[in-house]
Amino acid sequence: MPELNSVEEDKSRKEKEQKVRRADNLPIPLLFAITRHTDMGSRRPSVFVSASTFPEHWLRRYVMGDCPAVSVWVDSWEHPIRWILRFLESLLRTFGALIFVNNFWSGILFLVAVFIHNPFSTLIGLLGMVTAYFTAMLLCAPASRLRNGVATFNGFMVAQFIANVAVPFNGTIWNAWLIFPASFFAAISTVIKAAFHSVLKDYKLPALNSPFSITTLCFLASQGSTPSPLFPAGMSPVAQYNNYTQQHYTGSLVARGIFFSISNIYGCDNIASVTLAWLAVLLASPLLFTQCILGSCVGTGIAVVLGVNAQQLASGMWSFNSLLVCGSVGGFFYVWNPIICIVSIFAAAFACVMAGTLYHTLGYFNLPFQALPLFLTDSIFLLAVGAYRANWLPRVETVDIRYPELHWELYHARKKISNSTATITNSTTDSTIKMNDFSHEA
Repeated sequence: MPELNSVEEDKSRKEKEQKVRRADNLPIPLLFAITRHTDMGSRRPSVFVSASTFPEHWLRRYVMGDCPAVSVWVDSWEHPIRWILRFLESLLRTFGALIFVNNFWSGILFLVAVFIHNPFSTLIGLLGMVTAYFTAMLLCAPASRLRNGVATFNGFMVAQFIANVAVPFNGTIWNAWLIFPASFFAAISTVIKAAFHSVLKDYKLPALNSPFSITTLCFLASQGSTPSPLFPAGMSPVAQYNNYTQQHYTGSLVARGIFFSISNIYGCDNIASVTLAWLAVLLASPLLFTQCILGSCVGTGIAVVLGVNAQQLASGMWSFNSLLVCGSVGGFFYVWNPIICIVSIFAAAFACVMAGTLYHTLGYFNLPFQALPLFLTDSIFLLAVGAYRANWLPRVETVDIRYPELHWELYHARKKISNSTATITNSTTDSTIKMNDFSHEA
């Protein structure tokens, strides 16, 4: 009965088209349209996530998440103002890329936080960011990676780190010679980022902060103990505690380690700066904020079990990699669910163990482990979890990565559409079978 089957298929296709048209005609305040900005431009929204109230829709569009309305407003201007505003938007979004945040307003809070801590290192970091931006442009980096700060945040981190570890020149930290190493190594980190991306994209792995780690290790190790004004790094030895003594941890010390873990990402260690940094993460994504707090707690707890030095524990240096790993695995690269949350906790614990391994390995050469535990742990868990493509561990495609809440809603919206499509297909198949049975009886 091929004619009957074709009639039923046409009927099913028309029903699906009517559903799509009805969805497209719904008023905007009742829908949150998902438009993907990719290297090929903006695509027509294919999935709609309901936003039940106007305040929720307004917050999602203008304040929280990746605040797409800011980008729309910037694009509404004419040249050359549009290019200037795009450049400033990219600079502010770069600050959030250090911790998987792509939010304009959070970028302002991050900028204020690092400026309060050290205005000079912030200015040097901005110089490195600008250098990385134009280096990425020369390498023909995609416009989307420039705009959301993915291609430039390593340049900021490298330049700021160089300013923070520099030896004071003539009794002042405002050393103009830092312009040269900051610009040079910021450009090098961008080249390394592009090289890593060309290799890792085939395995769906991000380069993360690995260019920053490699570049700063080269900067420190290339000088040894002979810094000069033109290359002014202070090789402060990494303390090794071979003569182990029992460490005493108080509740306030552990709490300080959890709270100040984010300070190691932005190079600021005062309460005002750290508070602003946490608020910036909370503003962009409450779910990411929760995962980061969880990762910091896990990392601090594992550090206590390892018996690390109490002062190092309080500084947060043992938990910031765990913070980043738990936030990235638990909602950013994967859709959040209870199983992914448990996996992210295990990953955060392993990141702290990895930090201990690199601490005792690189410490003999007076080198810090930087963000290497983040890159190694994320790579291991992303490859391991994705090896068998388990249905309960849904991976977010690279072109779809935005922020955890939207990942969760998009996944369930698509799942709902898939289930409804499967129901229609099953009902169509049943009706076809019944028609075939009726024709045979006839």
